[in-house]
Amino acid sequence: RWIPAVATRVPAGLREARASLRGEVRVRRDTRHVEVALPVFSARASAGALVGSLTFDGAQGSSHAHLAVHGTLDPVALGAQEGLFRTREAPVQIDTDVTIEGARVALERTHLATRGLTFDGDAAVTRGSSRVRLRDARLAVEIEALRTLVTRVPEGLAGLSARCVLDAELDRERPESGFVYARAIDLRAPSAQVRGEVRWDGLNPRGRVRFALDAPRIALPERARDEDHDEPAGFNLPAWTRTIDASGTLRVGALVAGQRTFEQVDLDATLAGGALALRRGRFRIGGGEVNADGSNVTFGDDDVTLHARVQTGWIRLEQVLTPEPGSTPAPRGRVVAEVSLDGSGRDPDALRRSLRGRVGLLLHDVRVTPHARPRVRITNRLLARFANRPPDDRPPSEVHIAHAHALFDLANERWTTVSPFLADTGFGAVSLRGQFNPGPHFALEGELELDPAALQEMT
Repeated sequence: RWIPAVATRVPAGLREARASLRGEVRVRRDTRHVEVALPVFSARASAGALVGSLTFDGAQGSSHAHLAVHGTLDPVALGAQEGLFRTREAPVQIDTDVTIEGARVALERTHLATRGLTFDGDAAVTRGSSRVRLRDARLAVEIEALRTLVTRVPEGLAGLSARCVLDAELDRERPESGFVYARAIDLRAPSAQVRGEVRWDGLNPRGRVRFALDAPRIALPERARDEDHDEPAGFNLPAWTRTIDASGTLRVGALVAGQRTFEQVDLDATLAGGALALRRGRFRIGGGEVNADGSNVTFGDDDVTLHARVQTGWIRLEQVLTPEPGSTPAPRGRVVAEVSLDGSGRDPDALRRSLRGRVGLLLHDVRVTPHARPRVRITNRLLARFANRPPDDRPPSEVHIAHAHALFDLANERWTTVSPFLADTGFGAVSLRGQFNPGPHFALEGELELDPAALQEMT
């Protein structure tokens, strides 16, 4: 009789239950007091079968019960969606103290467990209300065990185990009035371990999220290349990136992305109205620090807009640039860069082609192996006679740049020198001014000044 006091809706799978009971029942008629002690009972219904013990002590307006059972339950008979569970006999263990005072129902010192999921804590509901309150609830999830019970577990969560302490207010009818606060988070996966806390107020895509997370190491999954499609993939951003209000900090000791490792990652970011802003964005790569404070990305309905402001310390090129298999070795040496670029596009390639802005570079002790020897047509007869020689099929020799500095404007995939590119090379000084495309097929419109010895060496 006290089940409807706990649950406003009794599932159909429990309406026709059969029970085998052994225990003691005492009734005090004068105070309408009821005491029930069932040290051993078993119950079976279309929703499952349970074995355990029950004590109940109730009077008018107030009652208390302790329930400790284990067995199996049918999730579908209890209202779960068809196909969500792999079995109709899910193992379950329940141990809880239930206190009923008027319309308030409290579950204290509650332990709920099934395959891959454990809950320990307190909960409270009000009869006739859809609101549930959780306090100091310890939640533990083991994805590999849960996958044997539930069908719809994303592949990206494979091997994940998670633990946290949970405070929450959940309202099925008005989710925007609730909140979830997870603290003492400990996520462990083969590629990462994350600790920290997250609070979500207003449980919908327009809610507000605050977070503070730390991780010693995160390895990002490599994107598989689709050899059957030449068109670049779009950003495919979820709709919530344009509605959620989120802010917080993320610190990662080592962030591994393919063959690159970003160290001491320190982010303080906000995401509001589809705009991701870095109040603080710093990391180390190639031995130098990168500072992206003040950069932001705006997620539109069809495209992404980038506003990049980046400064670097001395970075070793060979630790950042990874050549394609079979190509020439990656450049070696150190570089300092200052970047101010803006652009927008529907996909990464379109975004790259749209970039406009200014880039400053300072090079030191850089060694580059060109893809091929340049072919140069010389109009000065004397210089042409000096440089003329039979075709040379030998692979190009390494170019050593002792020092170099330059400032460029970038627009329409073409680089224009704001100040000349001045380089002190192993075979003399080189000065370049004009427009050029630094791709595999180098094209220059402008002026190139170099020593004759350098021309003979390079061509």
